[in-house]
Amino acid sequence: MCREVGAAAASRRSHCRFFFDNTSRPCQGPTPASPLSPCSAPVPPLRTAPAAGDRGGRVGRRSHTPPACGAPAPLRRTPGTPEEDAAGCGRRRCPPLFAGVDGCPGGWCLVELGEDSFRTLDVLPHFRDVVERCRRARLVFVDMPIGLPGGGGPPERSCDRLARRRLGPRGSTIFPVPVREAVYAPTYKDACAIQARAAGGRRLSRQVWALVPKMREVDRTLQELGGRAPLLFESHPELCFAALNGGRPLDRSKRHVLGVLDRVALLEPHLGDVRTILHRTLDDIPTTALSGHDALDAMVLAVHARLASRHGMVSLPDPPERDALGFPMGIVFAVGTDPRDPEGRRAGFETPSVNRMV
Repeated sequence: MCREVGAAAASRRSHCRFFFDNTSRPCQGPTPASPLSPCSAPVPPLRTAPAAGDRGGRVGRRSHTPPACGAPAPLRRTPGTPEEDAAGCGRRRCPPLFAGVDGCPGGWCLVELGEDSFRTLDVLPHFRDVVERCRRARLVFVDMPIGLPGGGGPPERSCDRLARRRLGPRGSTIFPVPVREAVYAPTYKDACAIQARAAGGRRLSRQVWALVPKMREVDRTLQELGGRAPLLFESHPELCFAALNGGRPLDRSKRHVLGVLDRVALLEPHLGDVRTILHRTLDDIPTTALSGHDALDAMVLAVHARLASRHGMVSLPDPPERDALGFPMGIVFAVGTDPRDPEGRRAGFETPSVNRMV
């Protein structure tokens, strides 16, 4: 997730745009649609009704009346395939089936996929907006801790330890998750004191503290929604990219030009012309709201959500532990993408007692 704002983000963004401008291929057009129209794909029934007067915000644009389905209007919508447009399959009538969500300076980067097509890449200001948009999604992968340690339990989550072990040298991308009491602390000093008491003297880093507002936002939203939340799972982009790479963690950082190229190459078999998608999106979203690597992270999460719906998913650990509120503390990715997990559990996300969010 991007933790940079202002001039630093703009500088990196310019670098990312230069990279794509000099390596992009001619636009190949939208991905061909499946013979089965997404409109006919089965989706779970609506679990909640939109709140009266709900108006989802957008970054850098004027707000307006949201669509009839109650979802906030996107900052950028990638058009559907000609077949979908001819069938009248828009956002209101045919919601995307799979989504990937990653934190970004502008709020939350949301990528939505159909069964065989790329739908949208948007930036939404609040996690509640993401949840409302994904109410009818079949599966959603989120790069943010869901279950939090603390409440008398161990101060470290087993899923983080197992994920670091899988990633080896890239394990530092899995940050230590603070206990829930520290997440709700009013100041960094208070959070450090709480974490030190719970974790045997270990304090919070400034890097982790910068992510605490988003952790708090996710935790608070899920507590408020209870059983009305969509089917959400915690995942991690580096684990997902490693799985697509035959189980081998990527050598180069996502902030390096060659690291970006590595990730684009892994995504294109699943999404088509990723460079064109990024061109069309980055041109419309303010540089302080979204970086290229945030978009790539959200893309790989959405790809794994779609793969998991077809082949099942792996959970670290399996089954996931539960926090004091009953939320699962597990990191998931799709079965069959990592040769170390040839069996996995097909459609494991359909087991409410194990992997269901709430």
